[in-house]
Amino acid sequence: MLALEARVGTLNLANTIVLWWGSGLGIDANDEVAKAVRFIDQEPSMIFHTANSWDDEDHATGDETVEMVACRFRSAKLVYAAGAMPVPAEKFRAGIDDVVRLHHHRFIFSNDNQDPHQISHCFPLFEIPAEFPTTHLYRLMSKARYVYVCSMQQGGFDERLGGAAKVDCLVKADVLRLSRKGIGRGRGKGCAVDKRTVMEIVKQQEALAEGKGPQGDDAAMPDGWYAQECRFVPKEGKDLEEDEGYLVTYGQLRIMYP
Repeated sequence: MLALEARVGTLNLANTIVLWWGSGLGIDANDEVAKAVRFIDQEPSMIFHTANSWDDEDHATGDETVEMVACRFRSAKLVYAAGAMPVPAEKFRAGIDDVVRLHHHRFIFSNDNQDPHQISHCFPLFEIPAEFPTTHLYRLMSKARYVYVCSMQQGGFDERLGGAAKVDCLVKADVLRLSRKGIGRGRGKGCAVDKRTVMEIVKQQEALAEGKGPQGDDAAMPDGWYAQECRFVPKEGKDLEEDEGYLVTYGQLRIMYP
């Protein structure tokens, strides 16, 4: 649930119409007898796009878990910018370095009556900005390996608030590998698992094309071209790998007039 409240009645007053509260994440049980479960995230955040979620278990304790991969903001700067409103000073400080990143969340259902339900892990998979995720359609709500996101070689989505985000990179994330490494570091909030910048990933991809480097994860747009939200379209056939398919997006060429 979004940690926001809009009070239109204060539109003509000096007070802001947008209020920013703590975050809550809920899981609706598919059993009519079971009740919905709510998890409290002590650090305010905003999530507009979820990449995937699936059921799993904590191999150390055997507790049931729900894993969620989503693009997570740390403040409400995007909402203020969309409404052409100045960001209050205290909210702006909370949004410093508010780079929307692809985050992994683990919700654990513990048998401990003292602390039955909790967010045991929360960490970004990449250091790079990431938004508008897409996944293999037939692997949604299951343990899909790959998520594809939009990114940019310079700057971030937070710096483009109030203007057009110039997406010039499409990034392929091996979420299972990165999530496994992040969970292995222990519980709590953590830093990014993959600390490479977009430019470092692009250079590795260029080296791969020349046969000089390791496998890359980034598809940079040609100079002057920008992409928008993409969609993964799998190939038809049997015995295909999860990432066999096409990444479809809308491309726009920037034309500089004299």
